[in-house]
Amino acid sequence: MRFSGLSVRQLEAFEATMVAGSVSGAAVALNVSQPSVSRLLQELEIDTGLSLFDRSHGRLVPTEQGLLFYG
Repeated sequence: MRFSGLSVRQLEAFEATMVAGSVSGAAVALNVSQPSVSRLLQELEIDTGLSLFDRSHGRLVPTEQGLLFYG
């Protein structure tokens, strides 16, 4: 797991997604577009080397790694 290079915006998007339970809810909470939140989450996963969410069946579910990162 790498932490250098993480941005505050990435971490805000992650926390808002965890709290809201969806990317669209996080976007509303952060007053940004849904694609912006999705991009920030993808960048966060790349920068940390973690798979934070399972994106199956149109749902976004935190993985075990995502829950540990959040906790």
